[in-house]
Amino acid sequence: MKKSELRQIIKEEIKKVLSEIQYNQLKLTPTGELLLNYLNSDVESNKPENYHLSSRDEQILMDMGMYIDGLYGENRFSNLDIFALDIASGEYQDPQLGKNEIIKKINRAIQKGWVKIVPYNGNPFKNSDYNDDEF
Repeated sequence: MKKSELRQIIKEEIKKVLSEIQYNQLKLTPTGELLLNYLNSDVESNKPENYHLSSRDEQILMDMGMYIDGLYGENRFSNLDIFALDIASGEYQDPQLGKNEIIKKINRAIQKGWVKIVPYNGNPFKNSDYNDDEF
């Protein structure tokens, strides 16, 4: 077998394995989007923005907006715990404690009907460790 044929077989097998991984993402529901847009319009109307003076639910909604918009990393995960830990490493001094808080926020947003977990609709190979040109 030629080296180029072997590379092609390996490349196809890697793509096959990577494509079998189920990625998910957070998505605002219509209600969540409406509420977040309302909060954002308050900010834009020269009302002083102070996250820490907002109610707990307002903070959760704002956080969901940041997670969904990818401000702490891409909104793509195969495991919610790892996704939360990734966000926590940029948001909290203690990532493990932060991970638990983020999962609580996500669960509360889901219970309130503001957010849902849906299959990822982007390119699963974007920003991955796999580079098509390596083989």
